[in-house]
Amino acid sequence: MKHAISLMMALAAAAASLCAATAWQQPYVGGGGFWKQRIPLTITRGAGTFNPGMPYALVIGSGAGELPLTGIDMKSVRVLNSSGVEYFFNVTDARGREVRDGQLAAGQRIIIPVEIASNASTESYFIYYDNASAWLLPDYLKSSGVEEWNCDFEGDTAWKLIDAKITEEEGANGKKCAKLAAKDNNVNGPESTKLTFSPKKVYTFSFRYKAQVNAGTWWALIDHIDAKGNPAKSGSLGHTSVLAVKTFTEGWKTFSTTFGVAGSGAKTVIPSNTAAVGARFNFWNGDNRNDGEVCIDDVVISEVKSTNAAGSTEGERPFTVSAGASEKIAFTETGRTADWADRTLPYRVPVTVRNFGGDLNDVIVSANFTRVNVLMLGRIADNSLRVVGPDGKTMRHSVMNNELLFIATVPAATVANYYLYFATNGVKGGTAMSYDELLTSKANLVKNASFEAGADTAEGWSASSETKNVDGKIEYDKNSPIKYEYVNEGRFGNKCVKMTAPESAPKQWCGWRQLITNVKPNTTYIYSGWVKALNIKQGGVQLHGHFKNAEGRTVATFSTPSLGTVGTMEQGKTVTEAVWDRLVTTIKTPSDCAAIEVHLTMNAYGTVWHDGIMLAEGTPSVPGALEGVSMKDDVAVWQVNPVTKVFKDSLPLTAAKDFRIASARNEKEGLQFAVRSKKDIVSLMVRIVPPANKKGTKLTNFTVDRIDFVPVDFPMGYEGYTYAPYRRRIPTGIGSDGWEGIWPDPMLPLRKPFAQKANESQPFAVTFNVPKTAAAGDYAGSVIIEADGKAVRTMPLTVTVYDFELPDVTHVGVILDVRTGPGNRFGLAADAFNKAAYKALAERRASTHQIQPEPKFSWANGVAKMDITEYDAMAKYCMDELKMTVMYFPNFFYAFGWGFPPKKIFNLEPFSKEYISAYQQCLKLFWNYLKERGWQDRFSLYISDEPHFEWGETKAMVIEQMKKLCTMIHEVDPAIKIYSSTWKYCPEWDGYLNHWGIGFYGNFAIEDMERRKKAGDYFWFTTDGTLCLDTPYNSIERLYPYFCYKYNVSSWEFWGSTWWTYNPFKYGWHPPLPHTFMVGQEPRDQRYPNGDGYYLYPGWLVGEEGMLSCIRLEQVRDGVEDFEYLRILETRIGNAKKKGKKTASALAALEKARALVSIPNKGPRHSTELVKDPDVIMNVRAEIAREITALGE
Repeated sequence: MKHAISLMMALAAAAASLCAATAWQQPYVGGGGFWKQRIPLTITRGAGTFNPGMPYALVIGSGAGELPLTGIDMKSVRVLNSSGVEYFFNVTDARGREVRDGQLAAGQRIIIPVEIASNASTESYFIYYDNASAWLLPDYLKSSGVEEWNCDFEGDTAWKLIDAKITEEEGANGKKCAKLAAKDNNVNGPESTKLTFSPKKVYTFSFRYKAQVNAGTWWALIDHIDAKGNPAKSGSLGHTSVLAVKTFTEGWKTFSTTFGVAGSGAKTVIPSNTAAVGARFNFWNGDNRNDGEVCIDDVVISEVKSTNAAGSTEGERPFTVSAGASEKIAFTETGRTADWADRTLPYRVPVTVRNFGGDLNDVIVSANFTRVNVLMLGRIADNSLRVVGPDGKTMRHSVMNNELLFIATVPAATVANYYLYFATNGVKGGTAMSYDELLTSKANLVKNASFEAGADTAEGWSASSETKNVDGKIEYDKNSPIKYEYVNEGRFGNKCVKMTAPESAPKQWCGWRQLITNVKPNTTYIYSGWVKALNIKQGGVQLHGHFKNAEGRTVATFSTPSLGTVGTMEQGKTVTEAVWDRLVTTIKTPSDCAAIEVHLTMNAYGTVWHDGIMLAEGTPSVPGALEGVSMKDDVAVWQVNPVTKVFKDSLPLTAAKDFRIASARNEKEGLQFAVRSKKDIVSLMVRIVPPANKKGTKLTNFTVDRIDFVPVDFPMGYEGYTYAPYRRRIPTGIGSDGWEGIWPDPMLPLRKPFAQKANESQPFAVTFNVPKTAAAGDYAGSVIIEADGKAVRTMPLTVTVYDFELPDVTHVGVILDVRTGPGNRFGLAADAFNKAAYKALAERRASTHQIQPEPKFSWANGVAKMDITEYDAMAKYCMDELKMTVMYFPNFFYAFGWGFPPKKIFNLEPFSKEYISAYQQCLKLFWNYLKERGWQDRFSLYISDEPHFEWGETKAMVIEQMKKLCTMIHEVDPAIKIYSSTWKYCPEWDGYLNHWGIGFYGNFAIEDMERRKKAGDYFWFTTDGTLCLDTPYNSIERLYPYFCYKYNVSSWEFWGSTWWTYNPFKYGWHPPLPHTFMVGQEPRDQRYPNGDGYYLYPGWLVGEEGMLSCIRLEQVRDGVEDFEYLRILETRIGNAKKKGKKTASALAALEKARALVSIPNKGPRHSTELVKDPDVIMNVRAEIAREITALGE
């Protein structure tokens, strides 16, 4: 491989001195383990032109000038600089083919991006390895660093095929070639890896092709990318087409061109800011109508010559790299023991603190207590908690908003093991530490944390209102009407601060602030405080903060969760008493953090009090698996509420004697249970003896699934990233009540035995489809657990069939979009993909969002036409056969999203006379079609996704264009329901938008909703980002229909059931993807919550046909069926009243169901806050069923 920079592997003394001061780092996704070795690299700036992110290849081997990583598992390799910035890297073989798994081999290359601070001459990097627990990374450096290559498709290739396939047909010069076929669609492939581009060089791009294009166009393209990883635009495009084919060729043809920057003499000119290029082929046409196939072979991209373009002269190097000797961490481990400190406390969790730096004195150790509490099903007795240190002594502790805290001193280079012991009864444990003690401890960096110091105002605090943020520097309004008070109403001591923002004031960030400068970069801190609030409107209450760099600029922000379910947050209502509540979060400072400014601020109206503020350095801990002092049986089996997730370290907390479930007729009901063994089981299998009633009638329609696990890297919400594309996007903002670890989700059909590790719990799901003909009563069967061919446990199973029946067509709608993400369809054809998804959703009483393929609309000579043939066939399947109840109009009618203007149709400008005529004609054609089919009441026209009607830059435009669009649509027929996921209320759209998508946690005031209902508007709950897999309960899925019932909302919708990015069986999270939210905005990488966008799994990736379900989706179905229970009971109450029967207990049961949910609430991704005890849901359901049966018809 050619490279302008030689590798200098001398063991330089300079390298050693630069790296010696760098603390041992803990890179991304360590899997609970830590890295034991690293290789230091020193990068020195040279005389040549340097562009940040330039790739550099280091060769693996045992020879001179090679990295000694042969045989190292690739999953443990990480690349960081001395400031803790982690980088993408690539691993390739000598031919440039990507290596993605297994042990590293001699001759392979690790390619790193080189970054040196603009004011520095050197930088230190580290290649970490040797962590057996580390997870395999999903993402790598996009540029391979290979500067010359051929692709003949005969063997393994670094090229991505995407929609293309390798064919065994006779190639142009060999046996194989790549083939790309299109059939009424746009398709891509093959596509090269990215090539580092130099503006002082000219390159040749040649290939052979054989084409049969019947319709549309086949293109050969060169993609150009700038140094930031964004498209280097040529006009409006990030690529340049070099060949377009619209017909047939007679056999193989050869194409060749040269490319370079302007002035280079190349035939094809690409932008001068190009830093990397790639070759790509595709069929593309604006109307998606391509038909044909093209074979591609013998692709060559190579350097032609140097040019006179500006750049470094030959021999000048932008940088040099030298590697030091491998370093191994030395540490002492303390406190690990199998001995039990106190057997009256039968459960414990190890809490490990790893300190590879200097002594840690009086730091707060934090551990996620939510996880422990969930595993124990909320049964931990508070007074039983006891923390035992490495020396065996009991330590004072505090549990604060599901964080276990204790103050510790950890010596340098020590792995210290602590144990948290507890019981489910009232056994006395250790001694709790009050919040006052934390406030006044040396660890707290906040001055005047309890606000007791000060005469007329609180010392150390300033109160102000923000007016604008200019390049990270904030300006304040000195004449704000916000009322700031220093009052004798404190939670700790006498004093606290109070702020009132009247509705007459301009809406702006206002509150109390304090700048704290004695903080460290790349360090964990715990931020907490006590808050109470009164009459909050148009916003929420959180604790906020800003990370500041040395120049005083804000480089990032952070916040705690919202005050949430506290009664004072009820929008639009007068609350007479405010209640103190504690808010807390854990933060990590960025690498350039020089100060933290804590913000006791809000951007809302109302009154807020603050007291007891704490910011303290926290040592993150690694909690281990839940342990029990003993397990009675060699193989334990126990039933688990299906709302509750079973983890690998879940324990059988009570002895299980049998399994029991209950179901109505025409309902699917699941049994979830777990199996745990003291010893490894080579062959574990579950067998079901079908339940039968006393007459011998059996329930034989059931499925058995093994619930599988996926890794989750971080408890995410949404997070955006704007830094260089070669830096790994490491999440920092906690957005759920979950944790990093292994989470249950996909359901795999159990067809054969499998191996099960000792002391790991394995969940199963048995789902019964109870027929309409089933007689009411009990059906007795059994569940047999077989280990290595022998029955080791037999659990009696009772299925109770209630004496009522659920309808075929549900009365609450659920839309789960069927769309493809970057993972596309993983090779499944579009028609098969859609049918499999539609069927899987319908089996769980849900609908897709839109029917594919779409109708084909055309516009010519002022007349619109619609070809509905293919659409109609699929629509009949969905609406009539699958009985889907809610649906969107085709995407053709969708107009805009976020802060963008409406899209063009038929290349017509929005709101032009021709645009309005074309849109309305097409709409009338489709609307008439719906009315002919009798489906019009089931369809809504989705006009806009999350319109930014509150953003200053787009507010006026978005509000006005929505009104124009709604007017245009209702001119066709006022009965058309125009839907938009607004989340909040926009008063300007009253009388225009008539179908609102609102948030379920208080975004839209209840009184505004009721008023709009009276005006004839419709409501759905919109749920994007709320349904993640890393929250401990499936309660949000189960309870959405309860929200619908209580607040008279007809449906809920979620934006994806098949939006895959990574292989979802391998990774439970998504990569950040580029987003812009308005015209002209610089793109930023946006990461979505974990599991967001999908409920179905591609079964063909694991040897199964069609789509596979997950435990979340099963609770979607169960929630819909619960809704039918509520509706049936409501109907029977009405009938009973007419007959003079007593209905008090039935009405009380309905009230219990309504009481399960409330608005406002904690919000998305916090299932443990939505319902404290999942058993309550099942108990209410059982009570509803009893009341239905008692009332009779």
